[in-house]
Amino acid sequence: MNDISKAVSSDWRRHFEGISSRWDDYYRGTDYDSYAKQERARYAVAFVEKYVPVGKKVLDVGCGTGQVACMLAQKGYEVVGIDYSSEMIKLSRQNAESMGLGAKTKFVVGEIEALVSKGRRFDAIVALGYFEYILAPIPVIAAVNALLGPSGICIAQIWNRWRLPRLLDFRDGPCKFFNPLTYVSKALQKAGDFSKRVLGRPRKNMAGPPPLIRKWYSPVLLDRLMSEAGLSKCDHAGHLFAGLAYDGKRMVPDRAAFVLERLMVELARMRIFGKLQLLGENYIGVYSNRG
Repeated sequence: MNDISKAVSSDWRRHFEGISSRWDDYYRGTDYDSYAKQERARYAVAFVEKYVPVGKKVLDVGCGTGQVACMLAQKGYEVVGIDYSSEMIKLSRQNAESMGLGAKTKFVVGEIEALVSKGRRFDAIVALGYFEYILAPIPVIAAVNALLGPSGICIAQIWNRWRLPRLLDFRDGPCKFFNPLTYVSKALQKAGDFSKRVLGRPRKNMAGPPPLIRKWYSPVLLDRLMSEAGLSKCDHAGHLFAGLAYDGKRMVPDRAAFVLERLMVELARMRIFGKLQLLGENYIGVYSNRG
């Protein structure tokens, strides 16, 4: 992992250490944000069941508090969960023990590169909410491939750059050019630059903590990176179409969002509208190392 990725991982590690105690709430909540976590977990478990016989070994990368790992263990799989947050791993072990799954699960703190050096092999690797925190994905995907046993699969979820909510975002998405406020904002920015450069007036102080860096992928980019590592796509799914927002604020209340989401998912399942899956905010690809 390069220096930039190490710095990003360090920032995110601190972030997740801080929110670890609230992470399980996503799997109990009934709001749209909770639905996002629950639904991607359901898709991942369904893909494992579809392609991997019960009893095989599964690695859950970026396992969080172990909810997905425990779901797989309940299905009869032998699961290892790994996360770089020690607090997340602590809660994973507690969740597994409380469900009586301690013998079917193992949770470790660290990065997947360490598992490669130990010669570990898995029949499936699940990576949900993981790749967006990896700025240099090529060595990580190579490690994923090295960890897969014969005919193994990787189930990888990304936050989709092509997501429908972004395409319809009139502030930050492509449609911003149809928003008159976009041009007002640009004019004010240029006026501030002029004031600083010509009149010597300082611009408004925008000091604050730097934002956490997240990498947005597209389905095409994910497919290409996996293909270059020797993995071929055998399945995919896209969901989360209703998270429309403006200036960081949700425009659709949860009840309406669920109705819209169900409609879009049903349309995406039809052959004629199948390409809609490429526009889901959560895009999940299934990749195999079968020759």
